[in-house]
Amino acid sequence: EECLVSAQLLNSDGTLQINGRGRPYLTAKLAHRGLIVFKPRLKKYLPKPTKNGIAEVTWIMGACVSTKRETFEKIGSWDETFFIYYEDHDLGIRANHFGVKVLVDSRLTWRHEWARATTSFNLFAWYHEIRSAIIFYKKYPELIR
Repeated sequence: EECLVSAQLLNSDGTLQINGRGRPYLTAKLAHRGLIVFKPRLKKYLPKPTKNGIAEVTWIMGACVSTKRETFEKIGSWDETFFIYYEDHDLGIRANHFGVKVLVDSRLTWRHEWARATTSFNLFAWYHEIRSAIIFYKKYPELIR
């Protein structure tokens, strides 16, 4: 079966870093950041715990993505119009379009030395986050709700 798979990400201190997400509707993204209150969309956006360690999601963070070369070529590789942000959202949406499952396997872990640069004032990070969001939502206008 064709799929994109990610290990469960861990922060540098070994704590859980939530990885997979549901459909990246703009309202879900804003609710996740605490900018609006929209619980129904947020609940579907955040991953659900699984019994067997495998969760099917819409997209996975680009820090750890594994698939067969043929599957990667089929869905179209990374879109280089994105920089830093949203390229992983785009890859997951395209995988879904081609019937390729997107999975997080919590039986595997991957340490991701990451610190969200957009939790404080960081002009570089915010510029690229907003730029990539505009590109993404122009490409997928059905997700602007």
